[in-house]
Amino acid sequence: MVEYNVDINFDETSIAWRSNKVAKKDGTFAYICEGKTKLGKKCVRKPLTGCNYCKLHKNKLIVEQEKIVEQETNVEQEKIVQQETYIEILLLLKIIITLLFLFIIKIICNKYIL
Repeated sequence: MVEYNVDINFDETSIAWRSNKVAKKDGTFAYICEGKTKLGKKCVRKPLTGCNYCKLHKNKLIVEQEKIVEQETNVEQEKIVQQETYIEILLLLKIIITLLFLFIIKIICNKYIL
């Protein structure tokens, strides 16, 4: 028979389970917002239906997500500009090489013609 060693720390488990809830007078629990106040404490407001945040913190979360998207967009745009710059540099190098080649041919042709 296989024997399993089960070691559960119920104090830690209870603390983790209560981390996003508040005890009510009737012994039940109600969910609270997962946001933090300006002082870094837990927000005790009721979260919006289907959400882990109250109205205030949900709006802040949306603003933060929009900033992240904007930053990612800016980075992508900078990459595109860099790629376009590299392409322009390559085209200029191609023109310079072509002109040098033509110049060398002209010099060679003039030597043999004289």
